[in-house]
Amino acid sequence: MIIGYKSIKESFLFIIFLFFITSLIYSSGKIGDIDSKKGIKTETKLEYRYAEEKSQFKQYLYMKMVTDYNENGKKIKHARYGPDDSLIETYFFKYDFEKNIIEQTKFDSKGDYKGKDIFKNESKLELNEDHFDDVLDWKYSYKYDSNNKLVEQLRYDMNDNLKQRDVYKYDAKGNLVEELWLGGLQGYVNLDPNSELMDRYVYKYDLKGNNIEKSRKSPKQHFNWRYTYKYNNQNNIIEIIIYEYELRFGELEEVPTSKTTFDYIYF
Repeated sequence: MIIGYKSIKESFLFIIFLFFITSLIYSSGKIGDIDSKKGIKTETKLEYRYAEEKSQFKQYLYMKMVTDYNENGKKIKHARYGPDDSLIETYFFKYDFEKNIIEQTKFDSKGDYKGKDIFKNESKLELNEDHFDDVLDWKYSYKYDSNNKLVEQLRYDMNDNLKQRDVYKYDAKGNLVEELWLGGLQGYVNLDPNSELMDRYVYKYDLKGNNIEKSRKSPKQHFNWRYTYKYNNQNNIIEIIIYEYELRFGELEEVPTSKTTFDYIYF
C-alpha cells in the first residue's frame, strides 16, 4: 500500500522503482544474496524526478533513502525521507542464526507500528506471507532449478487462489535474461496465470556480469520503460536512470522520468 502520493503517476513511478530494487535481487538468480552488499556499512540513495521546462528536462530531488547493513551484507534498517529530509517510514529486519531473513517490520514517520512481512526458509525461499496491519494479504511460493536458480514465483490470495505466475529464464552464465509475468490484474481484468501474459522484462549485462539495462516489453507498448545502470570500481551501483514512453506529436517517444544516485560508506 502506497501512502501520501499526490498523483497516480507519482505512485506508479515509485512502484516501478521498488520493482527495480527487487529485480536487482532476482537478477542474481538468488533471493537475499549475502555477498551483494558485503563491505558496505551505509548506502544513501537520492532519487530525482525530471520535469520538462522549455523543451529541456531538469531534475529535482524527490526522495532520500538510507539503508544500514551489518558486516554480513544484510540490511538491518531502511529509512525513506522526503525532499525536505523529513522521515516518511522506516523498516527493520531480523535474521535467524543462519543469516536468513525471517521478519521485516514497518513503522511510520511517528514511529507507530504499521505491519510486517514474515519469511520462512529464506536461504531457499519456498514460502512468504505478506501481512498488512497483521492481516494476511498475499502468499507466495517459489520453485528452483537444479542450480538453485529461482525459475517460478506463484502468488496466491488469502483464499489460496492462484492469481499470478512469474517465470524466470537465465543464460549460460546464470544471469537472469528474461522474466515473464502471467496473470495478475490488468486494468479491471483478472488475467489467467496459466496462459495470459501481463508483462515481459529483458535484461542486459556488461563483461563483468553487472546488469546494465532492463526493459519492460509489455503487450501494451505505452506502458513500457527502460532502466540503465552504472557501477563504481567495486561493482556497486552508483546511478539508475528510468526512461518511459510518452505520446508526443502523435508518436511514442522515450523520455527520462527519474534518476537515482548512490553513495556508500564502507566498513
